[in-house]
Amino acid sequence: MHVRSLVPALLVLLPMPAAAQTLGQQQQEVWQTVRDCFDAVERKDQAALLDCFHEEYSFWWAEDVLPFGKDLVRRVAPVDMAGLQLVADDVRPARIVVKGDVAIVHWGLRRFTRGEGGVEVSFVERVSMTLLREDGRWRFLGGGGSPLIQNGSLPD
Repeated sequence: MHVRSLVPALLVLLPMPAAAQTLGQQQQEVWQTVRDCFDAVERKDQAALLDCFHEEYSFWWAEDVLPFGKDLVRRVAPVDMAGLQLVADDVRPARIVVKGDVAIVHWGLRRFTRGEGGVEVSFVERVSMTLLREDGRWRFLGGGGSPLIQNGSLPD
């Protein structure tokens, strides 16, 4: 499993297409939830990050054999956040659809982190996520994602 997709998080250093749509009020509310979750990663706030995920969360990263759930997020986030040396993130919505208490969000993420020995690691990925609003709070219910570029080139 690729933990960087869990700590789905978050300065524009290389060109990335602009948002594909103008966001209405409901779409802005949903997008703010996504941004708040990325901000939780930047602050290394595990409690706030875990609150982003519905208990029945399921995510299928393109390179994984099976999807994973919130239980894995709980176990991996503390370890991943402890070692995260975030240099910059750029996350942008491509499309947001809101129907009642369900939203589908597609976004692109470009992230630069500092790895072992001070080497900068970069990657670009696309994510599609379904959010569910319960008790007035949007949470990630499920989705999928795939890498586009890793360390300046397409993934193997």
